[in-house]
Amino acid sequence: MADEIKGINFDVGNLAYLEQVDDVSMPIPEIDAIKEAAARGIDLSALEALDEMPAVQARKITEGVPLIVNQNAPDADSLKNEWGAFSLAMGDAVPKIFELSDRPFFIIRDDKIAYINKTAMAILEISNAADVIGMSFWQFVVKEDWNLLSQNIGAMLTDGMIVSARLRTVKERIYKISLQAMYLDDEQHFTFVLVGDRKIKYNPGAGLYDAVTGLPNFYLFEDRVQIAVNNEKYKDVRQRKNMLAVLGVSIDNMNELKEVNMVDFVLKKLASKLVFRLKKSYTVARGLKYQFWILLNDFNNEHDLKVEIEKIKAIFDEPVAGNYMDYNISTSLGYSVYPTTAQTSNKLIEMAIDAIKTAMCYKQN
Repeated sequence: MADEIKGINFDVGNLAYLEQVDDVSMPIPEIDAIKEAAARGIDLSALEALDEMPAVQARKITEGVPLIVNQNAPDADSLKNEWGAFSLAMGDAVPKIFELSDRPFFIIRDDKIAYINKTAMAILEISNAADVIGMSFWQFVVKEDWNLLSQNIGAMLTDGMIVSARLRTVKERIYKISLQAMYLDDEQHFTFVLVGDRKIKYNPGAGLYDAVTGLPNFYLFEDRVQIAVNNEKYKDVRQRKNMLAVLGVSIDNMNELKEVNMVDFVLKKLASKLVFRLKKSYTVARGLKYQFWILLNDFNNEHDLKVEIEKIKAIFDEPVAGNYMDYNISTSLGYSVYPTTAQTSNKLIEMAIDAIKTAMCYKQN
């Protein structure tokens, strides 16, 4: 039989996402490279050969060339206006090494973005580089990873340390990336390059759905819970705000199913029942530690919610028929409700997890 206990308090944690983005093209400013290089005393022919030169020799060529000629601390307007000047100061190395790379490149000056290539723009879902030049790089880093990067930047610059961090796109998606750093000589400012690992092409559905059941996986489920909460939280005041619930299911006798090699079969059968019997507006997903998660939305009151929960319990109370046998399923259910017991997506999931654990302990006692 299925046991359920309503959510209670649990510590706040973090959401996880697996979204990437498609490539986005960016116009490159037209500049008279020969004229500007001569005015700045830059040897373009030497810079063109950077790819073939030893690292030490290439460093001598570029040593002492300021990234942006500006005696004052950089601000957003000055950095945007000097986009062309910055590209020239780096010589042909910018379009050759950075712009055409399938790795994301950022150049950071005093915590502000001074350069971003097309791959980095695609990751952050930016259509125009000028929109972010001069903006703080940190606003694109998930807050929980600020200390991770700031505390390790020294080791990244001197020892080649690689740090994995999460970037937040302009569309509020999360992109996990491994970053390396290289120091750039700049007498006026603290300037360095951040280089990411190669961008993975976004394949719709890849990594977002469970291979056994075809259901959305837990990461996609978290994303949908957040969207559902935001939709209710930021509704127009003239619209009625509805309740929604997050329900988690633990199959307590998984070891019995493993012994007869029927885990995948039972999970598929249960997934089909849930999808076909519940409302199409619900999200049924596969979990990590707990086997199923369900997002129930658009309720006016808790009575209607409890009716739906009873339907879900009845599905798990039914034996799963297969291979000329019936397999009984023992479950522990836990749920939490927005906005009566939790008002954020993080808290909803965590309180449901706590309720599952409480239900499991209740059964054992």
